[in-house]
Amino acid sequence: MTQTLDYYASEGLSAVFYDLVSAHDPALKGDVAFYAQRIPRGSWVLELGCGTGRVGLPLAQDDRAVVGLDLSPAMLQRAQAKRARLAAEVAQRTGFVLGDMTRFDLKTEFDAVIAPFFGFSHLPPGEARRQAFACIARALRPAGLAVIHAIRPAVFAAPDRPHPEQATIDVAFNAEGERLRLFVADVSYDPARARFEQVLDYVVAAADGTARKRSRERLHYFVSDLEGEAKGSGLVLEEKVSPFNDIGEMWLFRRG
Repeated sequence: MTQTLDYYASEGLSAVFYDLVSAHDPALKGDVAFYAQRIPRGSWVLELGCGTGRVGLPLAQDDRAVVGLDLSPAMLQRAQAKRARLAAEVAQRTGFVLGDMTRFDLKTEFDAVIAPFFGFSHLPPGEARRQAFACIARALRPAGLAVIHAIRPAVFAAPDRPHPEQATIDVAFNAEGERLRLFVADVSYDPARARFEQVLDYVVAAADGTARKRSRERLHYFVSDLEGEAKGSGLVLEEKVSPFNDIGEMWLFRRG
């Protein structure tokens, strides 16, 4: 029986191939440019669920200072490796911290806090999200901007049934012709809990198609009213937009 791992577990493949998979994800087309347009150069930015630095490092290269926070050591290891390859002046204005977005206090105020690529949607509705909003508000300077990328509820309500034998991604990733093949093994939606779950199979295959490594990993998201959960935190919803496609929504809050 295949063991099912938590997403981004150190022994899995999702962290290893995060950048490759995200480069092919239509939900992310244009997201880095969106943050860059909303956050002026020279700003001090906190990225929650920063992963490999996919968003934060380009913002730093474009003259912002960025601190990234994430729960996954495997993801942060890759972020640190990418940071080490940056020009010295860019690396000096970036940093990464192991931490939980529901209970952090970095003892400083930021011009902007961002939570890209549905990272906030991993949190169950209720207390965890209220705690996260309180932490975000505490981390922002007065009138500071918070941007949260969440999946639209309609995407959950009627999930497409998977085709376990049909790869959603099949792409070569090195000079030897090895390929990453990504399959959706299962999806489910629990309306009572507003909980959506995917089980994904990562397969590393040789150029001839022979499977060399496999990893089955579980990923879940929750839907809720972010505006309602932000009440009492000091954050006020300013705008909600779907700038790339109908998969996700950008929620923009301002600290009062």
